[in-house]
Amino acid sequence: MNRNSVQKVVVTWSGWKERFLASAEQRGRAALQFIIEDDRGVILQELADAEVVVAGPWDHDMLRAGVRLHWVQAMSGGVEGLLFPEFVESPVLLTCLKPIFGAPGAEHALAAMLMFTRRFHRAVAPSPMTQHDEGYDEQFQPVDLEGKTVGILGLGVMGRVLAEKASCLGMRVLALTRTSRNIPDCVESSFRPDELSELAACCDFVVVAVPVTRQTRGMIDESVLRSMKSDAFLIDCSGRPQLFDYHALERAIMEDRIAGVCLQPGGASPEQYIPTRDAPFWRRENVVVSPCRGTSAETERKALSLFFDNLDRFERREPLLGLVDKQAGY
Repeated sequence: MNRNSVQKVVVTWSGWKERFLASAEQRGRAALQFIIEDDRGVILQELADAEVVVAGPWDHDMLRAGVRLHWVQAMSGGVEGLLFPEFVESPVLLTCLKPIFGAPGAEHALAAMLMFTRRFHRAVAPSPMTQHDEGYDEQFQPVDLEGKTVGILGLGVMGRVLAEKASCLGMRVLALTRTSRNIPDCVESSFRPDELSELAACCDFVVVAVPVTRQTRGMIDESVLRSMKSDAFLIDCSGRPQLFDYHALERAIMEDRIAGVCLQPGGASPEQYIPTRDAPFWRRENVVVSPCRGTSAETERKALSLFFDNLDRFERREPLLGLVDKQAGY
């Protein structure tokens, strides 16, 4: 056996157990030992000689138990819940599923933009139309997406795919990015994080596609919302409520200072203000909350494929896909 071959993988969540094992069989990995468990005691014991972990739950006790551990594959795109100090400072590599969410995340954002420009949030949501209704809407006429400006906050996998697709639809693309390296040609101009309000003022759509870090928490605040045009829309592509100042967002909507917002639920912090379930905010036609649409029916297959591709890369000592900068937080 090749000296770089992995002998044992511990998976700390059993939800995909049968599919993991079936994928291993299909990829010629039937001989590889998989320990797929929810029992914490078993996990801690089995970690002692494991080189690789596929992490659902992950904590400092598990890290300490994994004395031979070299690599952790997170079964999520966001990793803020895994980055406890000991892990951040350790040499153990962390990868996540961010490479698989580019297309579904971008398509979610485009669907939201088309919903708003086609006025589906007004024409469809209140009461379904029938063949007996007048087909022309003089009050809420649709507008073209072509020619509109989208500002994408974050040029990770999701943001880059969205930039390409939006450009193909004839949109002007601006972006907010932490670094000016490798800006796609389809992005007309890039802005620094301290220029967020300036970017927001230029846009018909502001799409939030950043992870939760110390720098991004609450980034959609009063100053950003006041910078937006009154006919501009805000779209959450992240599923991270921590990025929003909901006091400011609620005021912006109730005072008609922005045209609308599309949000996704996503586990707000306990101390974070969110309008109560019966608040008028949620009943506005221009406040659309969808289930998490940054995923798709293909996500599971892509996630398993990514892990086994990375396993091959790990054994060949090649760069891993979805590698996380633990210091930066994504």
